Amino acid sequence: MIMNKTVRTIAVMTLLAALLSCGTGTPRRITSSVPVPSPSFPLELVQLTPADPAYVSITNNSGMSGSPVGNIHFHNNRPADMYAGEIQDFIFDMNRTEQLGKMNVWNHNAGAGANGLRDITVSFSEDNVQYTELGSFTLKQGGGTATLSATNLVDNSIIDFNGASARYIKIAPESNYGGEQYGLSEIRLSRYRHAVYQGSYIGSTPIFDLRGRLPPAEASNLTSGVGLSHPTSADAQHSNEPAHMFTVSGRQGSFDIDTHGRYPLQKIVIWNYNEAGNTNWGLESITVRLSDDLENWTTFISNTAIPAGTGQNGMGPSVTIPMNNEAARFIRISGANRGGPNAGLSAVRVYVGEGWFADRATDWTALFSVYPTSNSEWAGADGVFSVNLDGRDFNPARRPEDRKTLWTFQDSITSRVNPITAARMGFGMPNNTRAVLTGNPHHLNLTFNTEAIKPDPPVPHQFYWIGDNFVVGDKLYILGGKVDNSTGGEWGFFGVGNDLARFTIVNGEIDESSLIIFNDATEGRYLSNSTASPGQRGNSDWGVGNAVFENTVQNGAINPDGYIYLYGVASVPAGQFPARRLIVARVQEANVEDFTKIEYYWNDNTWRNEPWGKSVTNQKYLNPGNQTQFAGECSIHQMQWGPDRGKFYHVYMDTQFFDRWLRVRVADSPYGDFTDMRRIFFAIDPFMSIPPEGHKDMYTYNGKAHPSISPEGELILTYNTNGGEAMFADMYRPHFVRYAVVPPAPAN
Repeated sequence: MIMNKTVRTIAVMTLLAALLSCGTGTPRRITSSVPVPSPSFPLELVQLTPADPAYVSITNNSGMSGSPVGNIHFHNNRPADMYAGEIQDFIFDMNRTEQLGKMNVWNHNAGAGANGLRDITVSFSEDNVQYTELGSFTLKQGGGTATLSATNLVDNSIIDFNGASARYIKIAPESNYGGEQYGLSEIRLSRYRHAVYQGSYIGSTPIFDLRGRLPPAEASNLTSGVGLSHPTSADAQHSNEPAHMFTVSGRQGSFDIDTHGRYPLQKIVIWNYNEAGNTNWGLESITVRLSDDLENWTTFISNTAIPAGTGQNGMGPSVTIPMNNEAARFIRISGANRGGPNAGLSAVRVYVGEGWFADRATDWTALFSVYPTSNSEWAGADGVFSVNLDGRDFNPARRPEDRKTLWTFQDSITSRVNPITAARMGFGMPNNTRAVLTGNPHHLNLTFNTEAIKPDPPVPHQFYWIGDNFVVGDKLYILGGKVDNSTGGEWGFFGVGNDLARFTIVNGEIDESSLIIFNDATEGRYLSNSTASPGQRGNSDWGVGNAVFENTVQNGAINPDGYIYLYGVASVPAGQFPARRLIVARVQEANVEDFTKIEYYWNDNTWRNEPWGKSVTNQKYLNPGNQTQFAGECSIHQMQWGPDRGKFYHVYMDTQFFDRWLRVRVADSPYGDFTDMRRIFFAIDPFMSIPPEGHKDMYTYNGKAHPSISPEGELILTYNTNGGEAMFADMYRPHFVRYAVVPPAPAN
């Protein structure tokens, strides 16, 4: 069968059974010499607590269309979901010092937006007493639309703190748009993140929300830039103010840092504890360890001496540690102090080296964080695949706004969602759903279809978990793994075959009335076979359709041969669990609807127009040696840029054992040996942020790439999360990651 899910997935599902209004005026802003991040850098939002609970609706996500991830969501026009009152300063506490990035604003949106703020002054502070003015700005008016995108400034730019360090921000209104009150709908503030290039600064934090445990607020002093003379420089000078440093009790200190991505590290710069009269609290030597999962740590250096702090205001870096492009996400710095009751450091900064990196693509993750107000609307799913309706994957000549992308999902949830608590209210569960995205990721560009594709002819207790998809000419094809849950099986279901669904694309739109199902069983088991009895787990079976690569001119392949390659799994007996071997068949694009024209890659390295039959020893295994474990749902595509241009990527997760690593194997041809396994990204998110206690029964699966939406120089990947908190809407949906080579530093 195409898809392979677990008993927990089934148990969870059984349990559940751009419009922008215009304003007037000229924006008023200050300028800054701090570098502006790349538009593609990941936005990570900080939590804001209003100084006055009266305007909590400005920050609690009420009225928003999705979870507080990214900034692509819209706000409704219900007055109860926003705030308006007498003119006052709006003050927000981040509960710790943060290095601040950009602030998106949804202006007041009731009526015509007359109560929305117009001219404002924005300031920031460490102590809520002394404030530094960021600048004066003119906000764009709301307008009353039920789907209000972030309004921001009248010239469509965004308020940018450019790496300033603060705990508090203040928005002081000077005027509004003519109403009797002053208000806002929502604000979202991101941490500062620098564009990634060789030698660039990584905006790190202490490790937050690990299984419900927060670090002390003062720990943020190590990474927030507070006390340093420059927001990003490795040569910045540090103050001798103890409120800008961090200590722990005892002679030994250990300090854990999260870079929020997996980066090749160029260097770590450390400023030792620098309080006048207490420099002996600083570390005498340091050990640096690296990790991706917070459980397995590798020692990089051990007991390396570090100079003491000077105790003087304006102290330069104490030590710079070359990291030799070692890749990791988490950094642990530990050591013994020089005497006294505490051990501490003043600051730590991390810089990017050379090689591949991966971090979170937050706006893409936000795209499928959907909080509907109707029980019939899409609110979560797994099994995500994507294809552009013009049949082309990588295409740098196509403007992103002209892209039209089909997304297919397997088991899906329809429900209302409380935007404040993310709790589901009512639900439905189609076995498969679809969506079309027109242009860039934004909720207003996304249209869902929750009408499941069903087997034809229909059979009781049978449905599709739909798999990969592709386009040939003006025809859209979607592979469907047919599942039967009538007699249970070991995990509550069993596969009965793989079918092919076809739609016609008319003027760039899917003609829903054109659906035709090509039935594999009717055609003679050309896409799958099994020795298993109905209702039993097969000890030796195979199926293709888990992943598809179109080696065609239409897809923009390098050296196209005109074949559609259909990848799958042979489950080979190997002890308690069968080994999973990657196999492949192919068919000319003109013959894709004729199953009798499929060619199969046999173990003697020949292509034959003859199915493998019931044996799983006839196939050529594309993952040789002991590289046998991978999730049945995966992706294969050809790289079109970078050092691997022309090579083929098999992106997957070892889901059989719920290993959280996104991985890739590389081959020189679409049917070559996929070797050179690389670990891309450890899927610890959102385990560190979903309450309570990290949900130990949460798990990840469905790792794959999406060349359909990947810009030149980046590869966009996804994984899904699932687990015991099925009524929590941020659990069951895809999470996006970008994977790329670190570019050289800009010439200027």
